[in-house]
Amino acid sequence: AEAVLRRRAQHRGGRVADHHRHGPGGHRQPHGRRHLRGVQGHRQLRDPPRPEAGGQARLPGHRHQQVGDPQGRAADARERAAPRLGAAQGAQPAVDRGEHGAAARQAVEGEDQPGLPERDVQVEGPLPKLRVGIVNYLNSKPLAWGFLKGHHADLFAPSYHPPAMVARLLGQGNLDIGLIPSIEVQRIPNLRILPDLCVAASHEVRSVILVSRCPLPEIRKVALDQNSRTSVALLRILLRERYGLDPEYLHERPDAERMLSEADAALLIGDPALKVDRERYIVTDLAAEWRELTGLPFVFAVWAVRPEVEIPDLPFYFKSSLRYGLSSVDTLAREAAAELDLDSSEIRAYLTENLSFFLRRDEIAGLEEFYRRAHANQLILEPRPLVFWQ
Repeated sequence: AEAVLRRRAQHRGGRVADHHRHGPGGHRQPHGRRHLRGVQGHRQLRDPPRPEAGGQARLPGHRHQQVGDPQGRAADARERAAPRLGAAQGAQPAVDRGEHGAAARQAVEGEDQPGLPERDVQVEGPLPKLRVGIVNYLNSKPLAWGFLKGHHADLFAPSYHPPAMVARLLGQGNLDIGLIPSIEVQRIPNLRILPDLCVAASHEVRSVILVSRCPLPEIRKVALDQNSRTSVALLRILLRERYGLDPEYLHERPDAERMLSEADAALLIGDPALKVDRERYIVTDLAAEWRELTGLPFVFAVWAVRPEVEIPDLPFYFKSSLRYGLSSVDTLAREAAAELDLDSSEIRAYLTENLSFFLRRDEIAGLEEFYRRAHANQLILEPRPLVFWQ
């Protein structure tokens, strides 16, 4: 059935943000979606000008230039032909239905959040929802908070997975958009990155750690969290370049005691890392080690989009979700404290002091340096330039 999707964007000051670039009939998308009239995201989520991959700076208002492989724009025919699924098999439902509808909309468009345009959607016939893979760790919740609370449920079907599984499902075409480990941008072809958004740390991150009972120079075998991709590559780089180590590696479920019964050290990420009793082990924070090595922030995850996905204003929805998450950080911290059996003030400090969710100039530089070193250590092929959503 033909789907017609309209959005009226209206600022509370009475000004209408409309997109003048598309004339009648000029907004039709190849897969049947119609153009959503362009609305800029909230001004608080706009960042300073970011350099394009390859060192070319772009001014605000310019679109990101696609500079990847010439074949990067072409989707695999088999992927395009694959039927669109709902949530991927094995996915945990990620939506809290309790705030769907008017309450959720009010939370995003409230009086205390000026500048975010209202959204009026009328749908004729069902729309195939975009499948969004969300990492089931606390560090992803600010980015995904709007989706988790049911915002834009007419457009997106979110689901929860471990980080490695999000990458696998996105690569297989069983997700359309995923919050994936940053190393997987170099391993899955033709992905586009949503601009401005990421999971990063500029100093200690607390949730990506190496724990051991012996000093680092004595480590000969390391147990790796089986859910990790980026942190595994980061650890290999750090042990080789900072400590001259090339230990044996094995993959295990994230349980520090079990892992250390079979290895000298254990890599833990996400919520299990936050719950480690740090008095019992020697703890090495990988983001802090990266900062010592390079002087740059480290980007752990980015929102990545499959090449066949076409929806206007896509970054708007994801920036809106983050803005809602940041404005709800106290609620988020209380809920997470109950789930993880941690102190809510500790969780709030983790989300607001240890983590950063903005992909800016320094974060892009850190990401490109990570890819350069990963290639030098034979962890990826020749790095591809970053390709941002246009």
